[in-house]
Amino acid sequence: MVESTAEQLPKTALGLTKDTLIRVLHVDDDDDFLIISKRFLERQGSFQVETAASVNEALQKIRQKPYDVIVSDYQMFGRSGLEFLKDLRDSGNDVPFFLFTGECGEEIAIDALNLGADRYFNKNGNLEVVYVELAHSLKKAVKSTVGPSKKLV
Repeated sequence: MVESTAEQLPKTALGLTKDTLIRVLHVDDDDDFLIISKRFLERQGSFQVETAASVNEALQKIRQKPYDVIVSDYQMFGRSGLEFLKDLRDSGNDVPFFLFTGECGEEIAIDALNLGADRYFNKNGNLEVVYVELAHSLKKAVKSTVGPSKKLV
């Protein structure tokens, strides 16, 4: 069960207190997956997750307020997660960015990392393990930054 494993992670393990909420923007064109991800991360108590179903919607949200970290799918209708990442980096936005996709392949992972992604996660496999690793990596990335990126696209 995902919840029991996630609850075993200490919330202060990386210097985050129970009052610290990490603002996550999760971008994916699969509504069901967004619901699952939001539920998992928010149950940990350290995350406040907002969702966007497209790159364009995500860019609008980023213009309105800063996020501590972005999690994005690779293959979406309209524009890809890599195009989204490139737009962010080209505009000077250095918010931690995680590609979280079902598309397997070293080439995609290498492209993502070369464009400035912090990490690449594969949705396939044991979701319990994947979500625990994702949550840990998000906390670690946010702790290593001074604060949320306030640069607009």
